[in-house]
Amino acid sequence: MAQRFQGITSPLEYEEHGSKFDWLLGCQIQQLGYPETQLTEAQITRSLEAYILWLLGKVMFTENHVTTITAHYIPIALEIANATSADMIIQRSWGSAVLAATYQGMCNGCQRRAPKSGLLGCPLLLQLWSWERFPISRPDVLVETPYPTTTLGDPLTRLFDPDLIDLPTFGSVWTHRQRRFSHS
Repeated sequence: MAQRFQGITSPLEYEEHGSKFDWLLGCQIQQLGYPETQLTEAQITRSLEAYILWLLGKVMFTENHVTTITAHYIPIALEIANATSADMIIQRSWGSAVLAATYQGMCNGCQRRAPKSGLLGCPLLLQLWSWERFPISRPDVLVETPYPTTTLGDPLTRLFDPDLIDLPTFGSVWTHRQRRFSHS
């Protein structure tokens, strides 16, 4: 991994079980000078690999490694980042894996007594699910308010393909609409 990122970002910061999270943040394309600087294909590919590592290790499958991302995700991130077509990526059931990790995280979280134990898995999935199911302590989504528009004036939903196959995700209802929280 250090060889792949050599000359693209600062030297790899690594611990026993994986890459340091702060180092991954330095691999963002904005940190590499984009949009003022034209990036090379290698910089874009490595930035994508770092983003996928972050997505897997800090969003979809959180673990107790506070400052690192587990090394188990490196081969998957490398496979996706280096793929030149969708056929080169092994099909995986990401939804099932995230759900299983969240269930396991909830079961383990209920049984642990250590001061630093926490809820693992995908807490974001659990939060969005609870907001959909329980009216207590969730923000009110003002449905009458449309999705925000881009600088070109097109609705956000039009940023996707013309056939509207790739519509906004479930979470975008909560993040891209105007909200009113019950405590305000």
